[in-house]
Amino acid sequence: LEQGEKALIFSNEQNSAVFKINVIIWLAYKHFRYYKITKSNLINGNLTDDDKSKIKEIRDYFMKKYSQSIMFIHLPDMDISTIKKKTRYYALQYGYTVSLIDTLKMDYSDGVADVSYHKLIEDTRTLDSLAKRFNLIELCSFQLAPSTLGKLFLDVTCLSGAKAVKDTCENLFLMRVAYKDELDKSKKLYCSPFRRKMVEDIDENGDIKNTWITEKFEPNPDKIYRIFFIDKCRSGQNSGDSGEAMLLEFDANHSVFKEVAYCKPKRLLIQ
Repeated sequence: LEQGEKALIFSNEQNSAVFKINVIIWLAYKHFRYYKITKSNLINGNLTDDDKSKIKEIRDYFMKKYSQSIMFIHLPDMDISTIKKKTRYYALQYGYTVSLIDTLKMDYSDGVADVSYHKLIEDTRTLDSLAKRFNLIELCSFQLAPSTLGKLFLDVTCLSGAKAVKDTCENLFLMRVAYKDELDKSKKLYCSPFRRKMVEDIDENGDIKNTWITEKFEPNPDKIYRIFFIDKCRSGQNSGDSGEAMLLEFDANHSVFKEVAYCKPKRLLIQ
């Protein structure tokens, strides 16, 4: 939206009220730098007069800047035919350029007998064709399979449903909770967080050159972290090749993720 795109959001996971709460909290934190409002306070109505005044300001800002560039559609089921119709309509009539589906999964509306992984693969190819036809940015979220809980290094095999959806993706990102032992350097599972920093150095000819160095990063034990993997990237290196992932700090109270470091998760399975 900040780059001038118009976003069409389909969701079968949450309704528009939940989505609006997340947007208000995120704008309060990221744009207005107002940290007093938390998600739980907003949901429960535990707001001061200053909070209410700031929320009104945030809503006015949203209506002025984003309201004409975003459309939220709640779907009770993963109905690909409805998504096709709505996407085509908003792309042609209103110039929408982004389609986001949360969450793309198998459609159970026609009964269990008709459910197959082939249908999910077919749906992703349909969306890919739709995106190319109308020059759209297509974003989809998937679920991780519960059976992969405890796998420390994520890859496409952790997806719930058809793994072949990766073939259609330009990029495939996977994210999970960071376990406490991964953040404790005294433990076997320590993920060795680090940051890269560019410094000036002098070469043998006396010329100044820029060199990348790594610095250790100490996670805060009182904070919540996520580990973010790049399983597929057509324009760069993926986590499987580099052995690296990103360590994100998750602030649930304000719906914010922060990129704080790189890390090297172990290729192990824990119970």
